[in-house]
Amino acid sequence: KDGSILAGLLVFGKIKAMKERHIRCDTVPQLADSIFSAIKTKIFDSIEVYTPSYWAIKAAFDTLEFDQGERFVMIKQQYIVHHLWKQNKILQKKARLNHINLKYIERDKTNIRYGKHKEGYPFAMVTMYCSRGSKKFIITFVAMKVLEHWYIADELELKFLDEVPSFLR
Repeated sequence: KDGSILAGLLVFGKIKAMKERHIRCDTVPQLADSIFSAIKTKIFDSIEVYTPSYWAIKAAFDTLEFDQGERFVMIKQQYIVHHLWKQNKILQKKARLNHINLKYIERDKTNIRYGKHKEGYPFAMVTMYCSRGSKKFIITFVAMKVLEHWYIADELELKFLDEVPSFLR
């Protein structure tokens, strides 16, 4: 019995730590500024804090009256973080292979396109037009609104302008 109490405290401590390290953004432009600054640090943990926390996802499911267990919510949150980690790794590698030091990139402008998921959930496609020396490229990601706050969700990518169709620029 003592072992189960200890295990419960460890899980509670892990979930509590997760709750304390997530940052909520009220607007998409605020999130875009934060993600741009985080990308420049080259440290994934500085991006991860802008993902929805376990508690935010759980609260969203509770308000939508989904009867999802805590395990499902934890898996959903970890899925988002894991995919962003992989996408960030690819972004960093692409920048390195093209001799772009992310610490010194500059953002020229930001384009935000808002939309709604087929089930009515708001999201935004964020495109940041960046440059480093003579190299011009974009950094894109999908932001999602959970309750009243915006978080980075998916599709974190670095693309050169010649890779992007002209109608999307």
